[in-house]
Amino acid sequence: MRAHVNSKWFLFRKHLDNFLHFFLPNTIVPLYTMVTFTRTRYHKAVDRWQWQDKVINRGLLFGATGAVLGGSYLLIKNPPDINKLIIPTEKMWARIMSLWTS
Repeated sequence: MRAHVNSKWFLFRKHLDNFLHFFLPNTIVPLYTMVTFTRTRYHKAVDRWQWQDKVINRGLLFGATGAVLGGSYLLIKNPPDINKLIIPTEKMWARIMSLWTS
């Protein structure tokens, strides 16, 4: 349990749940809030939380898929100029040294 609450995914989902609860207070309610601050029975709170979890995970999956497909489309339609992306070793070393000395 202790390792779970310190994971980056758990903290991300906690912030996302709270963000969604702020904008959709009747639709998305975090499990902690349902159990602690309402008279909802625990098994009903868990059922609702599982439904919310499924909806949020699918939304994240569709959003990530859309971002990957959109980024791929943009890269295919407008490919970057490779010559502008390559930084000569001397320039890179000079930048590193300037950061280190300042």
